[in-house]
Amino acid sequence: MEEKLQKESDLRDLHPVVADILRSRGCETEEDIREFLSDRPQRTYDPFLMKGMKEAVDLLSRYILEKRKICIYGDYDADGVTSVSLLYEFLSALTDRLMYYIPSRFSEGYGLNNSAADRICAQGAELIITVDCGCVSAAEVDHIKELGMEVIVTDHHNVDSRKPDCILLDPKQEGDPYPYSWLCGCGVAFKLAQALQRRFGLPKSSVNRLLDLACVATIGDIVPLTGENRTLVKYGFDRIARGEREGLKRLIERIGLNRYELSSVNVAFGIVPHLNAAGRMKDAAVGVRLLTGGDGDTALLDSLVEELKSLNSERKSVQERIFREACDEIRNGMQEDLFLIYDAKDGHEGVTGIVAGKLKETFYRPVVIVTDTEKPGYIKGTGRSVKGLDLHAVLSGCSDLFIKFGGHAGACGFTMKRENLDTLRSRVSRSVRRCLEKEPSLLTRKTECDARISSAEVTLDFASQIAHLEPFGEGNPEPVFLISDVLIRKIRYIGSEGQYRRFVCEGTGGTMFDAVWFDVDEEKAGSLREGSVLDLAGVLEINTWKGRKSVQCRICDIPGL
Repeated sequence: MEEKLQKESDLRDLHPVVADILRSRGCETEEDIREFLSDRPQRTYDPFLMKGMKEAVDLLSRYILEKRKICIYGDYDADGVTSVSLLYEFLSALTDRLMYYIPSRFSEGYGLNNSAADRICAQGAELIITVDCGCVSAAEVDHIKELGMEVIVTDHHNVDSRKPDCILLDPKQEGDPYPYSWLCGCGVAFKLAQALQRRFGLPKSSVNRLLDLACVATIGDIVPLTGENRTLVKYGFDRIARGEREGLKRLIERIGLNRYELSSVNVAFGIVPHLNAAGRMKDAAVGVRLLTGGDGDTALLDSLVEELKSLNSERKSVQERIFREACDEIRNGMQEDLFLIYDAKDGHEGVTGIVAGKLKETFYRPVVIVTDTEKPGYIKGTGRSVKGLDLHAVLSGCSDLFIKFGGHAGACGFTMKRENLDTLRSRVSRSVRRCLEKEPSLLTRKTECDARISSAEVTLDFASQIAHLEPFGEGNPEPVFLISDVLIRKIRYIGSEGQYRRFVCEGTGGTMFDAVWFDVDEEKAGSLREGSVLDLAGVLEINTWKGRKSVQCRICDIPGL
């Protein structure tokens, strides 16, 4: 089917519903559709179109040729770890005067900090290149310059009045002519490597081999999987399948994935959490050592993989404990709160963002989790919000309470005095109440469907066309269909505690397919009966079992029950 979709000039084999979905996602022309569906997309741009790129390459080239020490400074999440790994590997082919530094989540926090700059300077570095951070670090960059070092900032976050006075690579900065502004931090680092490859006349293979890192970061940092990001990810999957990066290959194998059949879901929920776990629980440099290690020391690589697996298991255990404790407290006294603020006290701050996200989905409310800091009387907060409620705007109304504050509509973080916590609770509650007066359904969970289809259309051929829209993610979510007139032939309880449901379904044309329901609404499930005819809202998947492929519906909701 894919070959047909790309070769037929009128794309007549494309199902009308799939064509409509493509149009809704910005594919207006045949050329757009071919690019979107292609295994060899071409949508990529000259790195020198990015504002500041020529200046960055000029300065970096001079430091390389003069053999002066360079430090790569990154963030502790998967995007930061892959960004550091990418530039460290690439620049190592040009200079041995190289080091990297990733701050501690616990003692230093996100981004540039003056103490780190002091340590880097003491180790003899004369140029700092940031990756995935720095675009709002004006004061810290000034400090670095006062120490006698120069700075190149590469980032992808929004730039504001705290823009640093240095060379800045960030496609979101004002006046940047670069055609695509949604690269992740590692994507920007990749464009810098591309520019350097051209400047030094290196073979294209020197940057192409880095596409696996760009792929993992792009999926992991939840940037739109459209345009150039889609190109990076598709070619990145090809590089991962080759197994050339020994550390990544071993990690994939040891967590039970098949590198030849990876999807964005595998990467987002398999590879990325293990890379994130190092920075969440211990030291992000563990991930860099794994991704850049390739000197034949298999024992070392295996030990690093096991360390990441152990850290991820610890992360999941701590995360689940805090989540359970939070759920109990919310149900026993905070159920009516419009804005949930859970005080985890000495809870592990490395997992608070994940737990806040889970609580947001469980209770469908904006959520902030606060934890104690090393400084007595001060707390850190991490927040997540539901769609349509701008968390940054709500918390900005409380900015006088914060010592540090930042984020965006969906996620925020802050530091404040513990004595102001009750004031924060009352203020954000009033703010959300005002939002509800304008939009009463704001905190009502809604399943949004891309299209309505007949149950007779649930076929393997149709599901195969949907699969061509991969990789799915931000900006290109899995399509959700409202499937009408589904006959429930059998109901089975599955899972270790029978907590999930599997249905054998029949469509109006006699088509047969399975449906699985993981996020079971027990109240709705209690009214289900074999022989019922109803509508399902869900995602269509291809299930492979013992070499046989079949279509399966993953249920999001059962409207009308």
